Amino acid sequence: MDDVLLELRDSHEQHQRNFEEHQQQAEEHLQAFKEHQRTTNAALQSLESILLQLIRNNS
Repeated sequence: MDDVLLELRDSHEQHQRNFEEHQQQAEEHLQAFKEHQRTTNAALQSLESILLQLIRNNS
C-alpha cells in the first residue's frame, strides 16, 4: 500500500511540475506574441505615414 501511495505522490508531483512548466511556456509565448503585435503595429503606422506623405506629394 505504501508503494502505491508513494507512486501516486510522485506521479502527482510530476504532473504538477509539468503543469507549471506548461503554464510558464504559455506565458512566454503570450509575451512574445504581444511584443510581435506591438512591433507589427508600429511598422504599420510607419507605413501609413509614408503612404500619406506620398499621397500628399502627388496631389
